[in-house]
This record gives sequence, C-alpha cells and structure tokens, in this order.
Amino acid sequence: MPTNDRPKLLMVTHRLPHPPVRGDRIRTWHMLRQLQQRFDVHLACVADEPPTLNSWRAIQRHVADLEFEPVTPLVRRGRALRHLAAGKSITSAWFQSPRLRQTIERWVRREKFDVALAVCAASAPYLAGLPIPSRVIDLMDVDSRKWAELANTARGPRRAIYNYEADALAREEAALAHQFDALTVTTDAEAHAYRQLVPWADVHVVPNGVDLDYFASNDQCDRCTVAFCGALNYRPNVEGLLWFTRSIWPRIKAGRPDARFRIVGRRPDRAVRRLRHLPGVELIGQVADVRPHLQNAAVVVAPLQVARGVQNKVLEAMAMARPTVVSPAAATGIDAVDAEHWHVAPSPDAWVRRVAELLDDPAAQRRIGAAARSFVASDHQWSDAMSPLLDLLAPRDITTPTESADRPPLRLAA
Repeated sequence: MPTNDRPKLLMVTHRLPHPPVRGDRIRTWHMLRQLQQRFDVHLACVADEPPTLNSWRAIQRHVADLEFEPVTPLVRRGRALRHLAAGKSITSAWFQSPRLRQTIERWVRREKFDVALAVCAASAPYLAGLPIPSRVIDLMDVDSRKWAELANTARGPRRAIYNYEADALAREEAALAHQFDALTVTTDAEAHAYRQLVPWADVHVVPNGVDLDYFASNDQCDRCTVAFCGALNYRPNVEGLLWFTRSIWPRIKAGRPDARFRIVGRRPDRAVRRLRHLPGVELIGQVADVRPHLQNAAVVVAPLQVARGVQNKVLEAMAMARPTVVSPAAATGIDAVDAEHWHVAPSPDAWVRRVAELLDDPAAQRRIGAAARSFVASDHQWSDAMSPLLDLLAPRDITTPTESADRPPLRLAA
C-alpha cells in the first residue's frame, strides 16, 4: 500500500516477476519483496504469458501501482524484423510495448518519483528521456557475452544470428552507462565483462540469493535418481542437457543399470522432448512445484556449457541439501568449495566419476548436502544479497546521466 512518507520508486521489468519459476523472474520477485519494505513501488512490465489470478494478487501485495502489457508472439516477430532492419538487437524488440511506455509517461506526469529501476537491458528504453532524478539498471548478466559464447558452438544460420545478436546487444549495453547513474550485475565476472565494454562504468555486484524457508530439506530421496531442473526452452539449458545425455549419461547408466535421469522444467522444446526415448531418461516437464523433484533426487546436475551470472537452479538444489554436480560454467559466481559443498566436473570423465560415486555413497550424499545447505544459508540470503541495490536506490541529489559533463564519449572498448 502507498504511504506519504516513503520514497517512490518506478520499477520497469521485462517480465512479470511472478510466478518465480525461472532465473530472471526469481531474482526480480525477491528484488520486489525487498524493495517494497523501503519504497512505494510502481511496477510496469511486459507479460509474455497471461498472469494467473494468484500471480496478480501476489504482486499486488507488494506494489502501490501495477500495469502490465501482454505482447503476443506475432507482434514480437514483427518488431524483431524491424529491429533487424535497423541493426538493433532482437532481445530489445522482444520486450517493447508502446502502450506500456504511454502508461509509464502518464505515471511520471502524475507522480513525483524519487528513483527508477530498470531490470535488464530490454527495459531501458522505457525510461529514456523521463525526468526522474536517479536511475539504476540491473543488467543481471552481460547478455551479449552469452550470445557470443553460444555462437562459438553453433553452426550455419544459427551461428550468424547469435553473432549478430551479440554485436547488437553489446552496443546497446554499452550505451546504458550514459543513460543510468549506476548498473548492477550478479557477479564480479559480469562486472569485469561490462567494464570491458565501458571501462569507466559505475558497476556494482548484487548477487542472487535463495529462499531457505521455501526450499527446506529432509533426508528422503530416491537413491538411484539423478535430476536436472530448469527452463527447458532456454538454449544454454537445452544444449547442456543434450551434451549430458549424449556424452555422460550412457556411461553412468552402463555402470548403474537402475539409475534414472529425470528432467524437470517448463516448456520442453523439441530436442528435449526427444530425450525421453533414451534409456533411463524420464521427461517430467512442467510441474506446479519443483521441490518434490529436487528432494527426491540423490544427485542434482547442472551440466551447462554456457552460463552467465549465478545459477538459481544450483542454489535451490543446495538449499534443499541435495548433492550437486556442476560444470565450471554453472559454478561461476558461487564461492562454494569443490568436494565439500558440491562437486565441480571439468571433464567428461570427472562427470561420470562424480555422479557415480555419489549414487554409490549415501553417506557422501548426506554430508555434501548438509554442507551445501549450510553454505547457502551463510552466503546467499536474499536480504543480504539485495542490500547493495537498496543502498544504490536510496534517494540522493545527483546529476542525471544525460546532463553529466564528465563522462567520456560512448565508445566500445577494443
């Protein structure tokens, strides 16, 4: 509910933050929950799927005002083609809505906002030119680097598209340093990546957390089950699963004929759906609650070959005291200790060995699982994680980025 004595914050997100079932939504949801303790939050967002009544009510409890605009796939494709013709990123086209911009302009005329927060680069255009004293953008990750990494492993037309997107996004991400007073990312590695685009940028690390009350733990599990949980139409997840099921799982299955690999997540694409025909692979797909599937797993895997920022799926498995085996890419941004809080597998042989050893050793499962939960309880509480962002958003008298005279001309770093 709005109050008269709290600062007003305009928050623009590229997706509805509820339900918190994918990485960006999880972060945005917990960000909103922390922000509403200090600000009257006015939330404007794009909806790529219709919100449920439950989601609508959940968000309403945390905001003074809420507006969302649905964007259909057909409209998105048309805008993407126009952005391609103009040399702009497809990502930015995907989340644009002229009607939402009109709503935000109306809010700005009506309210005296103290500060604005954009979530992800695609939300930045909604704040362009608006008279708000302070503006911060949470990039989460430097997405242009993700597309460049995906291009390195892609072939044919897909490789050309990924390279185009990486270049277009890099230009747009670099421009943000001139448009916002500060930028936040999830890890030191992401901060370094952004400073390679803009060396003088004011970049701050705001890590991810995990809801320990929601992701509680117990010792009950199926001793022969390996699980992966994550969005199944997200390209890095899909490619990681394809690699794991082709290169790793047959070797594990040969040594443990009773082993099962369960794949849990939303919107499995065609390549993922085909995996259910492999021996020992079970495609669970979308579920109302991922926790029973995490809890039931003897081992949780995160075999991503391309990953940016902090993987929420890994933090959630660790919070539920599940022994987790991760790729070096999926380990980025989580300062856990190998063989104590989790296992990091840098090679196919290491993957087979680590997963098989855990399946064969219930005592090791319990020991590493308990250490994992203790680690995230100590290092990844959402209230602590969001503290740097709350400090950045505290109202202050500053010059807006467009008026600043001491910032160098925009140039991409070599």
